[in-house]
Amino acid sequence: MTVNKWFQSTPTLKAKCQKERAQRQKQKATKAAKKNKKLNTQNTILKEPLNNTASDIEIDELKSSDDNMETRPMKKAKTSPEINPYINLVTPACTAKLKTMDARGPFFFTLDTTHDKFLQSLAACSAYQNYAATITSINRAKLFWKQNVPANNAPKPLANAQGFRAMIRKLAELTSKNKDKTLTLILPPLAKVAKRVSILIFIFSDLQSHLFFSPTIWVLVVEM
Repeated sequence: MTVNKWFQSTPTLKAKCQKERAQRQKQKATKAAKKNKKLNTQNTILKEPLNNTASDIEIDELKSSDDNMETRPMKKAKTSPEINPYINLVTPACTAKLKTMDARGPFFFTLDTTHDKFLQSLAACSAYQNYAATITSINRAKLFWKQNVPANNAPKPLANAQGFRAMIRKLAELTSKNKDKTLTLILPPLAKVAKRVSILIFIFSDLQSHLFFSPTIWVLVVEM
């Protein structure tokens, strides 16, 4: 007997197969919906604490920055240290006299002081009484400076702006190393320049006083 592999389906069998296929598709759709719902729930749970944590971190950072601003000490403005040079007015030896030295000072200046202000302070500290303290009275060609420490420090020329700049750079280096910055300036006595004396001359004019005019006063300034 021969059995045929193919057979013809009946309407009842075909309806049954369609029903089973519909049930399987419904089950798959239900499983997929449950799976998606579960995933959405997990994502929601995960996102909420992350957002809260991020906001908490931002708030903490703002608070810490505010605390740092309150507790952080204000930076002090840098001030240039004062230098206090001493002055030796050295009179050269003559045929009848020995070399003499007149100590003056100190005066004060800073690393920001200009060359002209430095010379003006030097002149004011070195000028003789009743004589003018002018920059022109300084013999700059014979002006030297030396460090007091070490004691055997060699004098260095201070005849021009370049010499002054070199001195300032050395003083800045000593300041950064917290070393002694006292100096001695060596120069001849200043030229004796007479001070200008102003004389006030009052001229009274009493003309026409009989006409009840007030007296006129004329002031004449004479510089000598």
